[in-house]
Amino acid sequence: MGPNGGARPFSRREFLRRSAGAAVALPSAAAILAACTKPGATSGTKPSSVEEDLLAHPARPDHPVTLPLYQDPIPASTPIEEGATLQVYNWADYLWPRLFREFEDAYSKYGVKVNLTTFNDIDEGVAKLASGQVTPDVFFPDPSQITKLVVSKLLQPLQHDLIPNLEANYWPEFQNPFYDQGWHYTVPYTIYTTGIAYRRDHIPDEKIRSMSNPYEILWDPEYKGRVTVYDDRRELLALGLIKNGIKDVNTGDPSLINMAKDDILKLIDATNAQLTINGVYVKMAEDVFWVGQSWSGDVVAAALYYLPKGVSPDVLGYWYPSDGGGVIGNDTMVIPASAKSPRLAHEFLNFMLDKTNAWNNFTNWNGYQPPLTSIDPTSLVPKVVPPSLSEAVVLPKYFDTGSFILGVSPSVDALYNQAWDEIKAGA
Repeated sequence: MGPNGGARPFSRREFLRRSAGAAVALPSAAAILAACTKPGATSGTKPSSVEEDLLAHPARPDHPVTLPLYQDPIPASTPIEEGATLQVYNWADYLWPRLFREFEDAYSKYGVKVNLTTFNDIDEGVAKLASGQVTPDVFFPDPSQITKLVVSKLLQPLQHDLIPNLEANYWPEFQNPFYDQGWHYTVPYTIYTTGIAYRRDHIPDEKIRSMSNPYEILWDPEYKGRVTVYDDRRELLALGLIKNGIKDVNTGDPSLINMAKDDILKLIDATNAQLTINGVYVKMAEDVFWVGQSWSGDVVAAALYYLPKGVSPDVLGYWYPSDGGGVIGNDTMVIPASAKSPRLAHEFLNFMLDKTNAWNNFTNWNGYQPPLTSIDPTSLVPKVVPPSLSEAVVLPKYFDTGSFILGVSPSVDALYNQAWDEIKAGA
């Protein structure tokens, strides 16, 4: 059980595959565009040359993009919708349910309620949003999806006057992010790194830290049957790339993608590694797995919530490159164009960006750090994060040195899909 008697929190992307061993069908940019229409239109629209260029050349830290505006933000004077039910669309158990009730209490004079709908993974979430199967007021995508969502006219621009907590409380990097210059469409939610989690009672710190390339611990046959990696195509192929010194985890070079695929297949063959989503925060906590690819928030959640009673959190360790050159990422909050309560949605975004609410969501529920200026990351140890997991703390400098998994052009996406199909078949 989690804090206050609630259910234990889950990983940011926990989901059950619809069929064992089968790759998830991913919606392409073209498929999303085909499913979408301009607000009020009745048929799909052909992307303009500007839109095609954005899809062909997605945002990068050294190639920031300003996304097109198809409508004006709602006026700051827009009244809060009375008697409305705010529809929130998110990963399961990625947001503390108590905050929904606190939001309802804060806006009780308007008679509002909050309803949560969840998706199994972000590709499913985007596909259902594009097809109109869901019409949420607030959605939680990652930056790799933002350009497609905007070009597909699935998002509405934000009214900055209604979200003062962003400028007041958050790192400057997210007030003008490279993937959404001017934060026209996004505000930050959580940040994380991808590193190596391990059981310190089976694998000494010195073993990993003495290795010239600690990623290779995942390929070590000594731990056969005790290795877990993510059942996530881009994260797993990024591991194959970065382990081989390729910092561009969005590469479109077929030879590099094939190299990463082949190395992942060698990993699976050498260690019988299991492709999981809950392998770290549940199974490693239960001593099933001893080492694995891990999001920082997953191993923190494992230490805070999932270890059996009486087991000390220092049984878990986490390695991330000391130069900050590993995989780095963040999730965002946006308001879909189809939102029926856009003013209330702005109020919710500002509520979630409140430093107390963001802190409580992190420390009482999901284990994923928000980029708050009020948090001194070094103070998180041992206040929140056990000393053995100090490298799971996300530092601002990592966003200058780390590798983001970002959107790629449709032709490159096809290469990743092909490689993933081969990995799944080999696994």
